[in-house]
Amino acid sequence: GLVELIGNLLSLSRIEIEGKKRVAFEPAEASSVVKEVVELYREKSQARNLRVDVHLDPGIPRINVPAEDLRTVLVNLIGNAIKYNRDGGTVGIRASRLDGKVRLDVADTGLGIQAQNLPYIFDEFFREKKKETRDIEGNGLGLAIVKRLVDRSSGRIEVQSREGEGSTFSVFLPLAARPLT
Repeated sequence: GLVELIGNLLSLSRIEIEGKKRVAFEPAEASSVVKEVVELYREKSQARNLRVDVHLDPGIPRINVPAEDLRTVLVNLIGNAIKYNRDGGTVGIRASRLDGKVRLDVADTGLGIQAQNLPYIFDEFFREKKKETRDIEGNGLGLAIVKRLVDRSSGRIEVQSREGEGSTFSVFLPLAARPLT
């Protein structure tokens, strides 16, 4: 509720303030952050009887994103995949390497997004107005935060969704430069 809203607003303003001037950071280890976030949602996914399939390609290089940012991105995407799923559904999480980038996919078998709303889902405070989502808590800021963090890391995010069948969010993030030996 309100606490989450305030936290999200603070995140947005922090991202704005920090802008592009990033302090030195430790590049994120995608696989370990994925595992950590999956663990964080273990009880919630079990409570809804969801199957969580995680597929992490071996040897994924570090990515040029602070672990904290990657964690925020995954908390929002995996959290949504659970929240907007159907009981007994599946959440699929995949990390793979793709020419100079790491690709992270978070798929669900949930409500899906109406085609006409897809262009707006990353806008602040946008929420679909439909009876299925009326009782689901949210403030329309999670995906706006995700989009800003991904943009800030020179990555990109795509979504594919079919109403009533589910959604897949794909995030492409650049690899960290190799340390000079």
